[in-house]
Amino acid sequence: MNLIGPRPERPEIAVRIERHVAGFANRLAVRPGITGLAQMLVPADDPDDRHFVCARRKLAHDLYYVRELSLMLDLRIALCTACFFTGSAIDCIRGSVIRVHRMAVDRAMADAHEAQAETEQAA
Repeated sequence: MNLIGPRPERPEIAVRIERHVAGFANRLAVRPGITGLAQMLVPADDPDDRHFVCARRKLAHDLYYVRELSLMLDLRIALCTACFFTGSAIDCIRGSVIRVHRMAVDRAMADAHEAQAETEQAA
């Protein structure tokens, strides 16, 4: 397995997708990877996707990667992956630093809504 390349599906999922999406196995013409073009450009699979739209989109990106395979493309994907995880870490830190204030505002809004409901009920 490479660091960059089309990310393999779990075998039981791959078999199900291959029945509905022609050429799905062609994406593994190169060694699979931990991260890839489809992981950076296509959102996570929707379990309710009955028409396999997401799988087709991932296939299109993976086949593009297979056709355009180059060191520059791998470097771009690696950079995007690093940016994605850095951004996720920063977002997590941001959320934890400010969470206490959001909770205080939510509590104040709930109290105000409750007070308004009591006032309307008394009237």
